[in-house]
Amino acid sequence: MTGEIGGGGGPGGAEERPTTLYQRLVEASPYGMFVLARSGHVVAANASFGRLLGVPPAHVLGRGLSEFIHAWDRQCAKLDLAELFRSPTPEHRAAYRVRDGLSGARVLHFTFVPAGTGGRVTGLHGVARDATAERSRERQHDLLLAALEHLDAAVSIFDESGGFLYTNEAHRRTFGGAGGAAPPERVQSLLPDAESRHAYEAGLDTVRREGRWSGVATRRRVSDGALLTVEVTCGIVRDGGEDCFFAVEREVADRIRQQEPRRPAGLRQQGRSRSAPHTG
Repeated sequence: MTGEIGGGGGPGGAEERPTTLYQRLVEASPYGMFVLARSGHVVAANASFGRLLGVPPAHVLGRGLSEFIHAWDRQCAKLDLAELFRSPTPEHRAAYRVRDGLSGARVLHFTFVPAGTGGRVTGLHGVARDATAERSRERQHDLLLAALEHLDAAVSIFDESGGFLYTNEAHRRTFGGAGGAAPPERVQSLLPDAESRHAYEAGLDTVRREGRWSGVATRRRVSDGALLTVEVTCGIVRDGGEDCFFAVEREVADRIRQQEPRRPAGLRQQGRSRSAPHTG
């Protein structure tokens, strides 16, 4: 421990024990914990805070927090801290990039809590954690979502009961729900008859056993009741401990029109008559 986080109690005996235990918890914490003076300088910090900043813990004391913030975010951090001392809030959260000699910058999530007496803020207690991997996953998620929204194929993710967890723009446009209309909430609303529902369940059983299924299926567009023939590829994904399913669907008529000039007549007829169990 560098500096002193916490306080209270007297020397020795039962009065010292709570403070000693608290200090041990602070030092063992995987999160960076620190105290800032009104000047913005670090006056106490645990070892984890030094590791997050990439310097020995003893080198953190007496230095301004903004010194460790990357130039991209430094001015923003200074303004945030100044505002916290002027108009304190019970808790303030922020994310700043810090300098990293290996990768250039890492993202730390900070939580600041004002400390003081008589309504006057004399310092800030802070907790910091590394959010670099979290931010990377968020960016990957955003990029993947943007790509899915621009696909021509209808993509959906649904749970065991058939409830949609996600549908892309092409799915809403193809099966209803585009242009402000209410999108279908369940796969079952797209199945026009008992045969389709039976094929849907049979297809899911195949996915559970083999991890994947593809074939041709019939769908009912909810906006006008039109029947559509679609090619389906379905697979399984796991959300924690729960099995979910994804489906990629494309109208067969559109695919046949695109391929007709390049395919012999016999193959075109075969393509039109092919059928298999389906999943949503």
